[in-house]
Amino acid sequence: MNDPPDGGDVPGAPQRTDPVRVPTAPINIPPIFDKQGLPIDQVRELVSSEIRDACGDGELCVDVVVDRGDSDTIDECSYLTSDPASHPDEDFVLDRGSTLTLLTGSRTPCG
Repeated sequence: MNDPPDGGDVPGAPQRTDPVRVPTAPINIPPIFDKQGLPIDQVRELVSSEIRDACGDGELCVDVVVDRGDSDTIDECSYLTSDPASHPDEDFVLDRGSTLTLLTGSRTPCG
């Protein structure tokens, strides 16, 4: 069976869409700057939960990864900051499909 025409250049005619190219709205989560010093696993769980809620479908639409930062003021098992950075009193705006990196300190050992 032949596909119906896509409407060409007729104004108001329906067009085919490519789901991969359809733009989606960014998501907003509460700021995470105030979690500094908490165990990184706890922060990752909290942030992942906030992102799942904001995505609206229970899926994690932003990759959350952990990396070791270069500050020796906090140990490598504790949250230090993020990339992109979170700011006080502002929702954290993230694009769907982007990556949020949670950075730990560099001091060893943990604890």
